[in-house]
Amino acid sequence: MTRAVRLLFLIAIFVAAAGCTSSRNASYNATIDSVERPSDAAERYGEYTVSETDSSYVYEDDLIRAGFLNSGGSVLMNVENKTEHSIQMRLEEGAFVMPDGSSERILTGDMSFANRNQEVQPITVPSRASTTATLIPQGSISMGQYGLTVAPLFQPDLVGGPGQNTSTVDDVRENLGETFSLLLPIEIQGNVNEYTFSFEVIGAKVEGNRQASEQTIGEYPGQ
Repeated sequence: MTRAVRLLFLIAIFVAAAGCTSSRNASYNATIDSVERPSDAAERYGEYTVSETDSSYVYEDDLIRAGFLNSGGSVLMNVENKTEHSIQMRLEEGAFVMPDGSSERILTGDMSFANRNQEVQPITVPSRASTTATLIPQGSISMGQYGLTVAPLFQPDLVGGPGQNTSTVDDVRENLGETFSLLLPIEIQGNVNEYTFSFEVIGAKVEGNRQASEQTIGEYPGQ
């Protein structure tokens, strides 16, 4: 191979590499937009507050302190029982209300794909204790070639890249204002209190790569 041919060969490789665009991950920031409680909840458990930490959005009244973080296709939840009695989160009676309005059973992250149709056991939180759980909509899980996958609550979760993915940052932006809800029945001393936490997308982040810089849309933690 002559020097000129080698040079042309190297240029061709460089151009081909430059034309390869890797996909960019998109993540969404969903805040607690509203909370529905039983009509007498204010009398029994006081008024509630919603606040923001570095890692989650936090609901608090005299019954519970609950932090939520939307992560891809799941919701990470930390619940503190503020009372002198044990409480149970009765997940089998709860539900996800998805962005399209459909309802899905709540599964937990420690359940296997094989037992996804079995009854979901309540989460018991002793007095003055706390616990964490990963909540997943049943319809979002599937078994693929490389194992269990969980579909994201909001699409797209990837922007650009090889293949047929034509999603853009504008497609990510269109999710601002989208909502989903969690219905969580909480039992204490035989009384079941239905809490509905509604979440709204207020921001998103598209990671950067060699071809494009990181982009933040709306409100996103750490920005």
